Amino acid sequence: MPLNDARNVLICAGIMWIVGLVDDVLDLSALVKLAGQVVTGCLLVVFQIQVFTLPAFGGGQLSVAPSLSALVTVVLAIMAINAVNFMDGLDGLAAGVVGAGAAGLFIYSYSATLGDHRSTLVSASCLLTAALVGSCLGFLYHNAWPARIFMGDAGSQMLGVVLIASAFLAMSNEAAVISADELRPRAGVLMWFALPIAIAGLPLFDLAAAVIRRAWRGQSIFVADQGHLHHVLLRRGASHRSVSLLLTGWALTVSCGAAWIAIDPKLWKAIALGACLIVLFSVHEHRRWGQIRASLRAPAL
Repeated sequence: MPLNDARNVLICAGIMWIVGLVDDVLDLSALVKLAGQVVTGCLLVVFQIQVFTLPAFGGGQLSVAPSLSALVTVVLAIMAINAVNFMDGLDGLAAGVVGAGAAGLFIYSYSATLGDHRSTLVSASCLLTAALVGSCLGFLYHNAWPARIFMGDAGSQMLGVVLIASAFLAMSNEAAVISADELRPRAGVLMWFALPIAIAGLPLFDLAAAVIRRAWRGQSIFVADQGHLHHVLLRRGASHRSVSLLLTGWALTVSCGAAWIAIDPKLWKAIALGACLIVLFSVHEHRRWGQIRASLRAPAL
């Protein structure tokens, strides 16, 4: 039943919320937080919310060994939790990016539920992502710059669990068959490799850059710094509001674009046009921010 799968996801998210709440109050060590994330990932495996199969390029499905499936599920869950947590460094940014990713996943999940053979797993993903988009929009009303409330580690880590678990449900074996057989013949492979990356692409990119940057400097990867993407844009002269809107717009275009292309590959031209418009807007804003920063540094006459 979709409600049972959604309930199991919320149980895992609730555990991660408790760990995050304790961290917000007591400032837990990195190892303790990592242990909580591992436990949450293992619970996803216990509830069978995990990666079971992969699509083959020649057609059909490739089964994943149970031990490898569990390992991949736990690692991906930890990555998603920390990726969203790292994005929570600016008012409205984490909620906007997660809401954008959930919107793309909802588009795909809802399209999959329109098939003749409805999947309970993908229906649960549709339910969770719809709730996630709505909650992020409601939270943004109070969290947009200047923020009146903050999600903290409790909120950001919970969002990461719900997002990655919804992706696991949507990418289940039954959902992949629906995508390949009932939506588009070539959608399965694209959906598995492009859609998950697109949904969480921005947080994962920021996470990977942070890990590489801190390891290169000889620092602990769990120590916060001011080198995240939003910090770089702020130093370029951008305002809090413009950075949040720009990164959220990027996430929304990429995630929803990938979902629509997975459903109908003919839409790639329209998606590419939208992406080009955002690139042009980004270049224009980048130059404007540079001019603002230069004017602020110029000595007064």
